[in-house]
Order: sequence, then C-alpha cells, then structure tokens
Amino acid sequence: MTSITTPQQFGAPTRSVGDLVDRFDREPMTVLSVWAHPDDESLLAAGLLAEIARRGGDVVTVTATAGEHGIGDTSVEHPTALAARRSRELDEALRMLGASPAVHLGYGDGSCAEVTERLAAHLVGRVIDRIRPDLIVTFDADGVTGHPDHRAVHRWVRNAVADRGDRIPVLGAATQAVWSTSGTERLHRIDAFWPGYPDSSHDGDGFAVRLDHELLERKLAALSCHASQMGRVAEALGPAHFVDLAADECYVATNAEAQLHLSQESTALAA
Repeated sequence: MTSITTPQQFGAPTRSVGDLVDRFDREPMTVLSVWAHPDDESLLAAGLLAEIARRGGDVVTVTATAGEHGIGDTSVEHPTALAARRSRELDEALRMLGASPAVHLGYGDGSCAEVTERLAAHLVGRVIDRIRPDLIVTFDADGVTGHPDHRAVHRWVRNAVADRGDRIPVLGAATQAVWSTSGTERLHRIDAFWPGYPDSSHDGDGFAVRLDHELLERKLAALSCHASQMGRVAEALGPAHFVDLAADECYVATNAEAQLHLSQESTALAA
C-alpha cells in the first residue's frame, strides 16, 4: 500500500507509547478494544495494542459491525461480499498486531446509533466480564470522525463500564492535534469526517504519542491488511501524510479512573 518513510515532524509528540503503557503500572495487561468497524482498531490504536502485545499482554478486540457499507464500489462488490472481505482483513490485521481473534457483535453497518443501547452495552459487558480487562480502548465521545456508529460504540462502552462500578480505565482514541490541515482536508475529500468534525476544541487535551520504528512498521502492516479501505485513504493522503497519520496516536481519558493514570508520572519517567 505504501512504503515506510520517516514521518514528517508536524509538531510531533515526544512521548512514546511505552510512556503511556507505563502509567498503568501493570504487566502483562489484558486490554479490550471496542470499535465500530474493521480497520478502526488499526488506524486509531494499532501502536498501543501492538505495544501491549509486545510486552506479553492479551489484546481482545470487539467490532460492532462487519463494515459492509464502507469505502468501496457497491456496483462491483456487494455489501455481503465486502463484509466477508473486511472480516478476513480484520483477522489478518489482528494477527499482525499480536492480538486475539475478533469478537463480532453482528450489528449492521450504519445502524449502531439506532439499536437499543442497553442491549448493546450488555453485550459489551459480557465480554468485559469474560476477560476482566485492565484497560479498555475505544473512541472518544466524538467518535474521532463524528461517525454515528463510532459515537454510539463509545456510549455502549461507557455504559457497560459504569454498570460495573466505573473502576476500569477507559481510553478514547482522539483526533491527533498534530494532523496537518492539508491532511485533514484530503480526508474530507473521501468523506472521512461527518460535518462539523474533527473538533479542534480538544486539541492539547489528549495524551499524544509517536510510534517507534518497530511499532510503526507493525501498524503499517496491519493497515495494509485492510486493503479494501486503506488503499483509498492512502491514495487520498499521499504516502508522506499517510505515514505521518499512522505514526501518531492520541488518547483521552473518558472516565475518572483513566484520568487518574494519565495524570500521574509513569514509573519509567519517574525513575
């Protein structure tokens, strides 16, 4: 899809994914990542998930839908065929990241905002009860791009965690403030953002990290597995902007437990 190059330094964050993981002071960790569509996990959090797996942790991923209405020409590929293809791509990407096979909730692409939220939260809660995660990673409240499915999944996770005493830290993947204006404009060309997004009012609020070379290679390999979607994204951005987008990740605390960890110095930084 694109060859790895040195990311451009558009005000790049100096903190590493390791700095973020160290703040949770628990190894090995069990992490649950919950997303709306196949490829969300790789685009928004592959570096973090791969780092946890690299340290011997367990990474379990939930996808709400199979993404049957994603980027693609429906006159060439029927939604059912695209769903099957994207599920295979997800399996390949998760293997690349060292994660377990995905848990599929089976909702329709584009329908997450319309389903019964308590039932969806219950389904997420069943996975939480089964794997007992130390950390949950999902979308921020804005869903990064404003996609209704993304925002709905965020609410499901928050409700499921609140039902269990709100004691599990939840990180929300957020729009990186370091994304260049030109990169965002190019993503708008392929309707990557809903009207009014990304919301720049949160710039500076997140824990932004830059991936090391090994993690960036792993992330780009995972993104390459999602060829049905990421090929068009890479084409719209161009190689340099695509690598720069992949090289940075940003997370915000979505509950008090996560904020407690993010606000403290990591063991490594304090040493």
